[in-house]
Amino acid sequence: MSGYSNAATIIANAMHTAYEGGTNLDEMFAVLSVQKEITSVHLAQAALHQQAVLNQQAQAQQANAKTALEEDMANEVPQDAN
Repeated sequence: MSGYSNAATIIANAMHTAYEGGTNLDEMFAVLSVQKEITSVHLAQAALHQQAVLNQQAQAQQANAKTALEEDMANEVPQDAN
């Protein structure tokens, strides 16, 4: 969470500096709007990446379970049917 706090501090400081330098509020809101869209894209990319990683982990677990089941079945001793 400290990354978000650091980013918020940097943005707030940049906005303060820009305002002191003569930037009007409409320009700052426009920049924040663009930043919001960029952040939304980055969050979507992070979510897709996490979903892909979880999918790969699930597939690996499924493959391991199938292999373990096949090994168990291969090692079973047949029971005599009397």
